[in-house]
Amino acid sequence: MKNNLIITLIFSLIFWSCKKDDVLPRATQEGDNTFGFLLNGEVWRPAGKVGPTSNFRSFYNGKVFDISAYRIKGDSETDDTYIYMYINLEPNEIGSFSLNDPENGTFSFTGLGCIYNQFDSIVNREGTLNITRFDSGIIAGTFEITLTKDDCKTINITEGRFDLKF
Repeated sequence: MKNNLIITLIFSLIFWSCKKDDVLPRATQEGDNTFGFLLNGEVWRPAGKVGPTSNFRSFYNGKVFDISAYRIKGDSETDDTYIYMYINLEPNEIGSFSLNDPENGTFSFTGLGCIYNQFDSIVNREGTLNITRFDSGIIAGTFEITLTKDDCKTINITEGRFDLKF
């Protein structure tokens, strides 16, 4: 009995000591307004503020779907990261879309001492965005991408997920 209490106490401490920002949001399709991914194996979620601007925004105008987000850690400018992703998307369209073509869908990343601009031809992009739900005012999906650029660290974004109301 005493051992069970000790084990329960240890697991409770571990569970409660985890910060919300250290865990990826669940991959849902309910309009929970969540967003996150692994950046080179570490959890990345929007955080911090720059003036009155929200650290996470999504937009759909009937033709283009985009997401922009940032994370301000505050230790130094190289700790701050910004992302922007967009695709051309018809209403209620679901499926897999390439993030390799700035004309139809792409991904930009600023951080870790480099800028991987969406229209920069020296940035190599290999990635996909999967829309799994797009109806009733909800858009949800997953994404992954690898960005490479000479003289910059390779950016591996995996287990990306979002679940948004629009």
